[in-house]
Amino acid sequence: MSLCVKLYSDSDELFKTPLWQSETTPTTVVCPSPVEADRVRAKLVGNSGARATDVITISKFISNQLAVVEQSPEISRKADLLLKLSIFWKRVFPDFGHERFIQCFTLLTELRGTSLSLDSLQEVIEEYHPEVSNGVKMLWTSMHATDLHDEHSAYSVLAEAYRQSPTPFSDEEGKRVVFHGFGHLSGVQIDLLKAIAIRQEVIVPYRQQLYSSRHHSDWISWLGTDDENSELEVTEGSEIRARLYSFSKNRLAEYVARQVDDEVEVVLGAPRASIRDFLEIPIDGLFFKTPVDLLSESFSKIEDKVRILFAATGSDSVATNDVKQLISEASKDYLQKQDFRSYKAAGLSLETLAKWEELASSNANISTFDWDVMKECIRLMSPRVYQAPNLSGGKNRGKIRTFNESADIEAGKKVIVCITSAQPSFNLGESEYSQEVASLLAALGPRRRKELDFLKAREEFREMLRRSDASFFIEDGLLEHDLGWAEMLSDIHFEKQSLSHAPKKVRKDLLSERVTQKAKVISTFSPSRLQTYLDCPRRYYYQYVENVSEKPIKQQDLEPRFLGEIEHDVIDQYLSECVDWNEERFIKLCHKLLVEKLHKEKIVLEAASFVAHFQEIKSFSRNGINLIQLLIKHLPSPKLIFESEYQDGIFKGRVDLKIECDLGVVILDFKRSAASIPTKSAHEGFDKIQIWNYLAHANEHQKDILFWGYISLKDISASLLFSSWSEIGEIFSDMAEPPKIHSYESELLHSRLVEFKQMELELTERIKSDQLWHATPREIASCTFCPVNTLCSKGLV
Repeated sequence: MSLCVKLYSDSDELFKTPLWQSETTPTTVVCPSPVEADRVRAKLVGNSGARATDVITISKFISNQLAVVEQSPEISRKADLLLKLSIFWKRVFPDFGHERFIQCFTLLTELRGTSLSLDSLQEVIEEYHPEVSNGVKMLWTSMHATDLHDEHSAYSVLAEAYRQSPTPFSDEEGKRVVFHGFGHLSGVQIDLLKAIAIRQEVIVPYRQQLYSSRHHSDWISWLGTDDENSELEVTEGSEIRARLYSFSKNRLAEYVARQVDDEVEVVLGAPRASIRDFLEIPIDGLFFKTPVDLLSESFSKIEDKVRILFAATGSDSVATNDVKQLISEASKDYLQKQDFRSYKAAGLSLETLAKWEELASSNANISTFDWDVMKECIRLMSPRVYQAPNLSGGKNRGKIRTFNESADIEAGKKVIVCITSAQPSFNLGESEYSQEVASLLAALGPRRRKELDFLKAREEFREMLRRSDASFFIEDGLLEHDLGWAEMLSDIHFEKQSLSHAPKKVRKDLLSERVTQKAKVISTFSPSRLQTYLDCPRRYYYQYVENVSEKPIKQQDLEPRFLGEIEHDVIDQYLSECVDWNEERFIKLCHKLLVEKLHKEKIVLEAASFVAHFQEIKSFSRNGINLIQLLIKHLPSPKLIFESEYQDGIFKGRVDLKIECDLGVVILDFKRSAASIPTKSAHEGFDKIQIWNYLAHANEHQKDILFWGYISLKDISASLLFSSWSEIGEIFSDMAEPPKIHSYESELLHSRLVEFKQMELELTERIKSDQLWHATPREIASCTFCPVNTLCSKGLV
């Protein structure tokens, strides 16, 4: 038989061709997902010759084919595979945690899509950190030794069966299989298509526009078809014209409703949307469907109970029977209270626990690693549920769709496309693999290319626009800075429209009507004081002149700043007394400082909150201590100075950690997570000045500055570091995920410090002379923790 690519440029014309007819040749259409299968069925409604055509998903197709093969292997679902492989992992790598296991498992499944031969992938795997490469190889050999099979194994089994003689698929010979709607096929999937083509006619419809811009590494180039240049007779795409309405940020809902008075299809500029995104469209009678995690809150309640059990034992493991009893009792309680969601969550938890317990006799106790793996499996087993508005009794005016669903819109419909900066941008980046790994994988099989995914989405979107009456609502300035949308909408001829009945609102600055106090004479400036004024003069006024507190009267929970203080203190006190690692001493110190902070701030936490905060403090502090231990190991004669205070004229402050050594000085500021770390551009543009103030004034001995920056305690790899020391890479060379370090020449650092000091002096003069304290926030985030943000005009001058 044959394997061929059928090129097309318009899907409506494609589905009118004899390709789909099954009257003479039995035809099966295989699609990547249920959504795509439904789309094909809808397209085939008008093709009378395709009434007997069977349209199924790739999962159903594989299941049907395996049923024909004698003694076909049992294919493990992802959740089952996770559970089984975790048993081998904790035996071989007891010191490697859950995160490393998930990283290796994910890489394992990705690589098996390219090839099922470990030998052929050896060179690829060796490009990773030794912990990762050893982990992947161990998981791979464990699957082989215990005869575990995943979905990739299924493709290989079927390909081998099709190539056998005699073959179990002799009854299938002469039939036609159409693989439609695939954005990517892996190496083992392509091998299966080639094997099927020995017995049947295999056809892959593919857009001509994408085929003309294909790369040699794209999956379509790996098919090696018989007549890949066979093109269907289709019409060329016509010019696209659409109306364009612009609106101010956060004002979409105000304007879009004024332009709709009839049936309409609304397209959101996001591939996936939350219920909040759908509700932003204030038009009655529009249907939508969005996934909802009904069991998330219920799982959290069970998680809290289990974590409390771990905390009560004071150990890293608890008896399996104790966990089963705990969840069973909770399940009975949920049923009695008719809390059926929690009852379902408890049932899934017990089901997963039972599967895990049967895997090994050593599973009489559950460790935190085991529980984290089971949580992942429970999530995968959770039912998929959708929510939708109840339009019964009312008029159905249309539907709100995500961007990925725009291809389902029928021809001739009125369409509104809504694009805002709150929606995620298109990812046009290159491969997630390193250049070396990507190059090696490209020689073994097709690689998924994000640019190709983008082009496919663009062609489908443009096809919808050509057959629709489209209007675009695009946020002001978005196309100037969002390259993805600019490329997506290129070559579309927009007719700019004015928004009718623009809402008129009068903004009144209530705070400016108050009599402001005169600022006190300031003798010294801290980095936080300077940063506050730089962010917004009005916030500075209320925080430092009127001393308006943002702290609530009664604390119900630990604020992020309190958690940060505890984590800083743990790192400081642990390393001040001991450099070597002692787990017992570390745990006791974390517990002691947490209890002391709660007592000092008069906060009483619920048990679940206490456990959650305790876990964070241990995790974040451990990361910080391990990093500093690494620095101590590599820096000559290091001297750690925590909370290093300094005063240089009118500037004073305190550095989280200053390390002095024979080579120079290191200046570091600890942040709980990357969310508190400025961007590289914000640092270099003096938008965030904390570290610059340290560099300018905390180096009293004028030593060479080796490196400096912000440390993310949650994830060290998300830290922001700068260095003028050429050998800094040696320090982090053994880390699996080291922080990114930006090179900074000493001369450049010196010149930038001169610029900063001048800017800093000018800033202090502005503070001293300011009498108006305008509300001019540098960015919207500056208002988040402002004590008067609910009253302030936010930018009104």
